[in-house]
Amino acid sequence: MRRILEKARFRLNGDRLKTVGIKPAVWRELKQLATDHECTLSDAIELLIEKSKKHGNDQTGRSDSKPTSKTD
Repeated sequence: MRRILEKARFRLNGDRLKTVGIKPAVWRELKQLATDHECTLSDAIELLIEKSKKHGNDQTGRSDSKPTSKTD
């Protein structure tokens, strides 16, 4: 999902998002974020990307996205 949102960031035309394969549930979340935070869809996309990064870091317990090597 993060990859699609990052693509969407570059495909904004003003406040109108072009079709980039965003699922309806993500669209609803974008619209809700934009309404709740009184911001543009561009800002809502940035918020979702940050939320996605935090969610990914919480699952791995790491703050970077580099793979770790396992030692036996």
